[in-house]
Amino acid sequence: YHYPMEYMAALMSSVMDHVSKLSEYIFTCRQMGLTLLPPSINEGESEFSVSGNAIRYGLSAIKSVSHTFIEKLCEERLERGKFKSLSDFLTRMADCEINRRMVENLIKSGALDGLGATRKQCMMVYAGIMDDIARDKKSTMAGQMTLFDLAGEEAKADFEVKMPDVGEYPKEMYLSFEKEVLGV
Repeated sequence: YHYPMEYMAALMSSVMDHVSKLSEYIFTCRQMGLTLLPPSINEGESEFSVSGNAIRYGLSAIKSVSHTFIEKLCEERLERGKFKSLSDFLTRMADCEINRRMVENLIKSGALDGLGATRKQCMMVYAGIMDDIARDKKSTMAGQMTLFDLAGEEAKADFEVKMPDVGEYPKEMYLSFEKEVLGV
């Protein structure tokens, strides 16, 4: 029963770098009645994969997101569980050569949608979170401690980044973001 899905997932993985061929296969999936799920940092793999009764978009198919980074992401998720929020994701992946363009493209593709914030909210705060993480890393390397280091888990929750109340992008805009970073 899963054979057509596994076959199509493998075919799409083999042409991830060829957007026109990939879009042909996506169209074929739709004609066959196969569901294609969006990329997800908590559910997806590096390549296209079968997820339940659907095919999950491969994370390595997102523009400017390296295969090496996605492998590290999958290892981190396997070792320490799913990512709970944008700052949890950015903090845990900070040592994995993550850059702003990667984060922006993950947001635009919808790969971070399951983290309890809209794409618009994520786009507005990710750079600040990354700056804070880099600043914290520098002070830790210098041997400095902060009050945050002494705080318990409950107190740290109070410091979780508050998302601005900005809603979501209009559908046309986030579809154009998806086209930009996924090619489809």
